[in-house]
Amino acid sequence: MNLKKNPTEKDDIQEQWESVMQIANASTEQLELYRTQTLVKLDTSIRMLVKTLRTVKNLLIALLIFVVIIALLV
Repeated sequence: MNLKKNPTEKDDIQEQWESVMQIANASTEQLELYRTQTLVKLDTSIRMLVKTLRTVKNLLIALLIFVVIIALLV
């Protein structure tokens, strides 16, 4: 069993650790900016998810109507 981590995992861990240390040493203004950026990213992601869910809902409704029409014609 190989317990060594590959270089990309080590790089990812190092980047995450550096990010944590930057946040830990950040000033109040930097933390507010980081929080605002995070909230904007979250808002954008939620809006995209809602749009995708609406599209899927509309496609399912269209598929149901199509199936009902086919059933009535048969």
